[in-house]
Amino acid sequence: AMEQSDLASARRLAHALKGGAGTVGAVALQAAAAQLELALAAALESNTQPHTLAQDLASLETHWAQAIATLQQLLDAPN
Repeated sequence: AMEQSDLASARRLAHALKGGAGTVGAVALQAAAAQLELALAAALESNTQPHTLAQDLASLETHWAQAIATLQQLLDAPN
């Protein structure tokens, strides 16, 4: 959605990710998704692209990778 400059869809996806991250206890990912959602909402209201959008997206990507790695470790752990 971001690559196509569909900020409304990107905001909805960030919101959904925020909820999903909260459900599994990925607090840092949840916070990063919330920050991106806020930045996207502000961009939609002002019809501009905030200067922090790239930074917020990079933060989300970092926390996403960390959450995936943590979940993978949990799945690979012996019962």
